[in-house]
Amino acid sequence: MPQTDHALHITDHIQVTAVPNGYKVSAQFEVFIESARQENEPDQIEEQVEAIGQHFKRRLYAETLEAADQNAAELVQRTSDEWTKNGKKPFTFVARFGKVTIQRQQLRKKTLQ
Repeated sequence: MPQTDHALHITDHIQVTAVPNGYKVSAQFEVFIESARQENEPDQIEEQVEAIGQHFKRRLYAETLEAADQNAAELVQRTSDEWTKNGKKPFTFVARFGKVTIQRQQLRKKTLQ
């Protein structure tokens, strides 16, 4: 899903697809780096580039985790008729580049009728 970070002037679209032995990532982004044209311009640019890099790390991590979670849920359903999907719930991971919240797939055991 496209996401915009107005504070950093970033618009991105990241798509992660499960493939044999890993995940394929397709990404498109647009970034605006402000420049005050002052003596400390290199420092300002460095700070913005670092913040943008951290943003993309968190987004890529979140999208890949959600794809892995979805893949795991589908595997459970394919291998066992006892489980069914039961919505998604937020779950936060703490990574070295910040907190990342994803929507985790919930499963529930089917009831006998």
